[in-house]
Amino acid sequence: MTATRLDRQIAFTLELDRLKQVERRTWLLDRTRRENDAEHSWHLAMLALVFADQAGPEVAIDRVVRMLLIHDLVEIDVGDSFLFDDEAAADQQACERRAADRIFGLLPPDQGLALRALWDEFEARVTPDARFAKALDRFQPLLHDHLTDGGSWRDHAVTAAQVADRLSVIGDGAPRLWDHARRLIAASVANGDLAAGDWQQPALPATASRLERQLDFIVELDRLKQVFRRTWLIDRSRRENDAEHSWQMAVLALVLDEHAVPGVTLPRAIAMLLIHDIVEIDAGDTFFYDTAASLGQEAREQGAADRIFGLLPPDQGPGNRRMPASSRRSTGCSRCCTTTIPPAAPGPRPVSPPPRCCGASG
Repeated sequence: MTATRLDRQIAFTLELDRLKQVERRTWLLDRTRRENDAEHSWHLAMLALVFADQAGPEVAIDRVVRMLLIHDLVEIDVGDSFLFDDEAAADQQACERRAADRIFGLLPPDQGLALRALWDEFEARVTPDARFAKALDRFQPLLHDHLTDGGSWRDHAVTAAQVADRLSVIGDGAPRLWDHARRLIAASVANGDLAAGDWQQPALPATASRLERQLDFIVELDRLKQVFRRTWLIDRSRRENDAEHSWQMAVLALVLDEHAVPGVTLPRAIAMLLIHDIVEIDAGDTFFYDTAASLGQEAREQGAADRIFGLLPPDQGPGNRRMPASSRRSTGCSRCCTTTIPPAAPGPRPVSPPPRCCGASG
């Protein structure tokens, strides 16, 4: 029997579950385990929403979010490639292209080609959207390594000179965020968590208070990766966590948008799904069928929303506890892209094995 369009869309979304088992080199901020690719992709999408004011006026945040949701899907096949592993990088591009052919090929042809083109755009890093997306992809691991006393830098004897060189692309897409990234590098060197190498600390302006509040929120989000749900991963190895769930729901919205009732605006739906479980950092997961646990749930979640969204600057957090929309950051069709996200405001650890390749180099 020929697979229907919906069959192919469901097959793709089921395949995504495997990304939750792809381990990165970056440690969670509580240092209990390494982060996985699904959690990382969710966290980056949240960075795009929160740091929209770090992007240039030509950047469409809705497109950046979509890029970041799918940017690591190829690692389902090829595994995580560590930024500072030059040997593994030799075959990386060919491996990832083969993986992209297979994974995006699961979708109906029109959707597969569209998402593959978005992935290719991210990889090429030529457009303003792609440069901003790549800047966030580089900044988040840096933040984690800094806050885990050197994290993967210590694990792999990376120097500040290497970090500054490989992460300089942050400056291409988010110059002010690159200033802060260099402050974090300098602080890590000063704390003894990162060897300097031949790196020279530049003179930099102080961090703006607005950015400090945004960073407090971004750091707090890491805790959602440790809130586990009742739902099992498809391979039944463990239960799913809220960060992975939020990422997969956002991709589900992206893929199944055509099945929505009239009037749905995709970027708003995706933003809602990205933030909908953040309150469970404080309130915990409430099982849908647990009547007793649902008593008092609303009050718990309202209190959590007050605290967590209150970490953000006033225009982003309190009030309706939502990320306000602005027409300035909108592009594309009326169905998918009219509503956009925040406006701009004035001890040794074990080392993972090297990533496996798809065999494309042969």
